[in-house]
Amino acid sequence: FINPWRREVLKLDDIKYSNGLSDILENVKAPIIISYSSSICPNERVPSDYPSYVYMKGFVFVPNTDESLIDTKVIQFLSKDPSAIDNNSTRPIIYLGFGSMPAPD
Repeated sequence: FINPWRREVLKLDDIKYSNGLSDILENVKAPIIISYSSSICPNERVPSDYPSYVYMKGFVFVPNTDESLIDTKVIQFLSKDPSAIDNNSTRPIIYLGFGSMPAPD
């Protein structure tokens, strides 16, 4: 499904690898950094069957940022609890993402 989009929208050549981006990343040995909580993977060791260009670095923390540098719409969104009746209470923000995980079609 990716090749028609590449051709028609992006005006790029087809990906000719059977596993798409996964094959490209493997061919160029692009570094892969796995970030995770030590609660999920406490030993921080790359499994022996992983390629040499895979690194496990633990959880990534974002440094504190001066709120004046953050768009006010973002602050408003993060400070509201959608389940609250009055919409004025706060809640902790948890993000779990699986983006940037190349996979075949």
